[in-house]
Amino acid sequence: MNEEKEQAETLIVYDTKYVKDLIEEIEAAAEEDQRLNQEGKPALHKLFLMDTIYNKLLNRKIHLELLDSGILGALRKWLEPLPNNSLPSDEVKKGIIDILQHFHPMKEHLIESGIGKIILFYSKNPYEKKPIKRAAKQLVLKWIEVAAERDD
Repeated sequence: MNEEKEQAETLIVYDTKYVKDLIEEIEAAAEEDQRLNQEGKPALHKLFLMDTIYNKLLNRKIHLELLDSGILGALRKWLEPLPNNSLPSDEVKKGIIDILQHFHPMKEHLIESGIGKIILFYSKNPYEKKPIKRAAKQLVLKWIEVAAERDD
């Protein structure tokens, strides 16, 4: 019995470190792209990491830990305009919005992260490609239900 408890505690520590490292990797890519854009250079870190991040974020076992650790705020940075007001690549927007469909945040997660504003922007942006706009609208509707839930 003690061995099972020890394994569970090791798994929790591993998950916590893994989640922390993953969020740091996501934030670092966003910051590096911001810096490169300010220098007038191509900002491609998010694009290069997209497939890796996407696959890591599909692990539902760590979703609650990710949400509690601020993943929505980190992902918001990937969707925000760069200093020159250019938007992320369609691949990044589509990937992040798609992965957000797999998460089940609570109202507090949405409020703390502020991610709803950028998703709402993509859902209403007349220049946005239809698949991205449609996926953003679906996410907005899903999150409106979460926000409307009563606190008991």
